[in-house]
Amino acid sequence: MRYIKKSKEPQSLITFKSIQVKNFTPTFEVLPPHVIQDIFNALMQDQGQLCCYCMGEITGETARLVQFIPSEEEALLYTNLFLACNHSNSLAPPHQHCYIKKGTDLIPKYIADTECASHFRYNTLGEIVPAGEFRTIRKCVDNYRKLTPVQQAVLSAIDILNLNAERLCDQRKAIYTQIASLFNKAKKEQIGEAIKKFGQKDKQGKLKRFCEVIIYYLKNL
Repeated sequence: MRYIKKSKEPQSLITFKSIQVKNFTPTFEVLPPHVIQDIFNALMQDQGQLCCYCMGEITGETARLVQFIPSEEEALLYTNLFLACNHSNSLAPPHQHCYIKKGTDLIPKYIADTECASHFRYNTLGEIVPAGEFRTIRKCVDNYRKLTPVQQAVLSAIDILNLNAERLCDQRKAIYTQIASLFNKAKKEQIGEAIKKFGQKDKQGKLKRFCEVIIYYLKNL
């Protein structure tokens, strides 16, 4: 996961929420198509066209509008709306990940935390684990009582979202292999430039998929 800085709330959403008509209440379930499209466009820009959970690439066809906190009170808050991928929806439950696994479960809102990246680390197996001394998910689970409350919460979020689904681990492992090969003899200045590059959107407003994974591996070469 990565920190997502939100832009201004779409005007169409503000207008929709202000509707005052007898026997009508603006809700997430009855969002008009044009408002949904405006929200999609704004979130695609905010998120650099990446899933808010796994950081896989998303498009208008592969993204799902989700409420981070599923409650009536926050249903239409722009700060509570994100785009998540639907890439795994057709897979068997053990291989599904992101919003379809989260459902109505609650997890800490790391994606709204400017220090989001500091809560996670990635190993050479392609796993995402809580930042700390234990380098694999198995080690984290076996030493659960030794984890801090913060690390336990991170581990729980990873588990709820199934961010170590096989397909995600394989993709991150492939990235590690590529980074290790390309930057094996790179100078610090070159690595620094690469880190800066992968932290920025391109001219189309896109971030490189798994950008925070790439940055983590580069920083730990």
